[in-house]
Amino acid sequence: MASTPRLAAFAFRRPSLTSSKTWCSIPLKSPQHPPPSPKRPLLTVATLNVWFDNKMHGSVRFAAILDCLVGLGADVVCLQEVNSEFLAMMRAHKGVRSKFGYFGGGDEGADISPQTWYGCLILFNRDTVAASDMRVEYSDSPIPREGTNQGRHLLYATFSGVKGKPTEGLVGFKVGTSHVESPTPQHRSQAERQRQLGEAKTILSAGGQGAIFCGDTNVSPEDEAAFPASLDWWREHDLWLRAARNHNIPTFGVTYPVKESPKRLDRLFMVDPSRPYEVVKAELFGNERVHVSDARYAGMVVYMSDHIGVYASQKPSYR
Repeated sequence: MASTPRLAAFAFRRPSLTSSKTWCSIPLKSPQHPPPSPKRPLLTVATLNVWFDNKMHGSVRFAAILDCLVGLGADVVCLQEVNSEFLAMMRAHKGVRSKFGYFGGGDEGADISPQTWYGCLILFNRDTVAASDMRVEYSDSPIPREGTNQGRHLLYATFSGVKGKPTEGLVGFKVGTSHVESPTPQHRSQAERQRQLGEAKTILSAGGQGAIFCGDTNVSPEDEAAFPASLDWWREHDLWLRAARNHNIPTFGVTYPVKESPKRLDRLFMVDPSRPYEVVKAELFGNERVHVSDARYAGMVVYMSDHIGVYASQKPSYR
């Protein structure tokens, strides 16, 4: 187990890859615990696959994403396909630096895989949430590196309160993200994705304090039709659907069309449904064209990503 370093919001320590279970534990805040508020605070979680492809107007897109995240109003943001260029731009972005802390598992500050050159990242609004522990698990994670062709695994954070005021009902609440194994001509098995999703739920729901899992699931509506009963939570606790939004609204293949039909791949789930919660709203972001001032890209149609972001606001219950 890695030692517990005292870290600034933008500093990281890489956990050892040789231990069976490794994590970074970051004492970012040690606030006093006031009595539970009678008003349940909103917790807003967002997810976006930023699209690692630098050739597709990467610097323009990444700048637009960072500006968007600052104004989005989310408490926690989970990103996938984060590469080194995105990280460098994020570190230099004054708005992001002033508002967010972030966590990943690698030397670059993100869960960057040597197989794919990109990874996952969790950002948290330091003014609205108190982050008490952040972990990245390798060999015994739900998506172990040695059991995946693409270096995928689970990254998650534990929070001790919302709106800067830890409450009895939110201590231990987890938010986790993953870029679930991508279907390729060599690796199209849905059984692998089903296993990864099921084990992600097992890890995040341990302790029964409430947990959200989100990310690029790489599961289409046609795929989920064949899901086993053990994944009923996938259908029943999709925060987009709980907000009475249309199941068929796609998040991939719309901004930058692909040969396949558009699909709803990017999702958020409550993976500890034994804990009551209320979804207030769910919305898309990043589905509008980016205004490009750089003359080099004049006349080009540019969007933030080939994925559309999703966020949901929910009220977790108190115990």
